[in-house]
Amino acid sequence: GEHIERNDPAHIAFIDLHHFEAYNAAYGFEFGDAMLKTLAGLIRSILVDVEDGAIFVSHLSEDRFLLAFHSDPRLRLQRLVQAFVEVRDQFFNAMDRAAGAYASVDGGGNRRVLPLSTVRALLIPKALLRVCTAGDLYEMERRMHDASRIESGSTDADAAGLIIEPLSTTTIARRRSA
Repeated sequence: GEHIERNDPAHIAFIDLHHFEAYNAAYGFEFGDAMLKTLAGLIRSILVDVEDGAIFVSHLSEDRFLLAFHSDPRLRLQRLVQAFVEVRDQFFNAMDRAAGAYASVDGGGNRRVLPLSTVRALLIPKALLRVCTAGDLYEMERRMHDASRIESGSTDADAAGLIIEPLSTTTIARRRSA
């Protein structure tokens, strides 16, 4: 709130784990907590405890974080997303790692097969200049999240913000050939 009142031109990043609730259901809260602690450690080492790192960090809920930056964090966010992919195998059994997916049962008793967990960062450049309240900021995030029907593994930008997800092998091959 203080940053909004001061018209701070901070860049805001929302970071979340895909399918975290399903992961907890499949592997248990102990493993879910370990995954979350690993993500928090990566956030700290890549985004916070670095020169020109985050000026504000908040754990919003289960698997969501909000960070504010004075300098453009785009490259660091990409590094975070890829760093999580590099360590996530420790949270899955060999069969799920080989399949690249795991099964989970939702609250309604329905079995779902989901891809291995990934991290997504949603960056809103100079977001605090475009909002009047924290509620406005969360609404902006929700609209971007709802509108982000993008192909997994892509990095798309628009006037409102940027969504950073893990690069797939297809995306890497496409970029190399370009």
